[in-house]
Order: sequence, then structure tokens, then C-alpha cells
Amino acid sequence: MTRRRDDLVIGPKEKAIEAVKAGNKEEAIKNIETLYEEFRPLHDRYGDWIQILLSFIAEKLGEEAIEDAVRGITYEIYKEKWLTAFKDMSAEEIAAMFGQVFRSHYADFYIEEDDEKFVCYITYCNSGGRMQKEGRAAGRRTKKAYPWSYGEADVCYYCTHESIFQPVFNELGFDHIQYEYEKQFEDDGTPTGGVCRYIVYKKKPKS
Repeated sequence: MTRRRDDLVIGPKEKAIEAVKAGNKEEAIKNIETLYEEFRPLHDRYGDWIQILLSFIAEKLGEEAIEDAVRGITYEIYKEKWLTAFKDMSAEEIAAMFGQVFRSHYADFYIEEDDEKFVCYITYCNSGGRMQKEGRAAGRRTKKAYPWSYGEADVCYYCTHESIFQPVFNELGFDHIQYEYEKQFEDDGTPTGGVCRYIVYKKKPKS
């Protein structure tokens, strides 16, 4: 006899909603925390997938092909989104958006503001930084320095995408958004103390 198992479909989102309706605060909080953590393994594997794929491209076509591959993907996925999103957003709204992005990446970060700019400090990146910490960047770092690898050698292939984003930001007229990279871990997992930064200036530079 076949029977439907709806109990195996119900997840922490539904359980949290039911707990809120029932006034069970502790159960609601527990399920919200479970909901947040539920996607982490899939997030991490997606990042590993990209790192391995870029490594395959470097091996088969040469490291220089990484720039073309990531740049093509950037324009295919992000160009229209950025043009739509950033066009009318204030610097504070863009900084808040980066906050949402790095929450989604399970990163440790904080944001500061001064009269000139907002700075998002990523003290632990749970994508490229995690790969470095786990040794997944070993043998999968740039052999030479390239303009698309922050002008540095020994950069995790995955992490180069931010360097490739920068000229695309500039080409689209968003040169008030800048990214600064620092390696966060050695291949043996030793932390370097490096902190990556997204900087959003309140006034766009004069062209």
C-alpha cells in the first residue's frame, strides 16, 4: 500500500510558523536557527564546485582562460541585475545589500560608516576563505600575478571573481564600489589575519 508522507516534506520554515502561531517562542527560535543552517552545506558545495571547475579550466585551457570564463558568467548573470539594482540605490542601500549578501554567505563581517564611505569588513569569508582554511585552495591558486587576480600570484581561483567584478563595476558606471582582497588562510589552515573589504563611496568619482 502506498501512502503519502507529508511529514517528510515539512521543514523548519513551516515548523517555525506553526510555533509562532502556537506562541511557542523557544520552538520558533530553534526552527529559525535550523532554517538558517539548513542551506549551509549546499552553499559550501556550490562554492567547491566553482573552485574545482575553475581549476579544470586552468588545467585544460591555461589560467588566462579563467578571466574570460568568469567575465562571461558575470555579464550573463549580473549585468542587468546590477544595472537595475545599483542605478537608483543610495550608498547606504548598497552597503545594506552587501550585508545581505555576506549573511547569505555565512560570513563573519561588520560594516562601518564615515563621512566619505561605507566599508564592509569581511573578517571570515565562508566561501573563498573557507576553501583556503580547509585546504581546498591548495594547488588551485594563480601561478602568476594577473590584473584579474588583484595583481597578485597565489590567489585562490574562486577568489578571483571579485577582482574580475571590479572592472565590470567600472564599465557599468559603478566605480564608487570597490573591493579589496587579502588572503585569509594558508593552505595548512593557518589564519593570516587578512580581511577583505567592500567599499561604497557616498559620492561617485568624477569621470
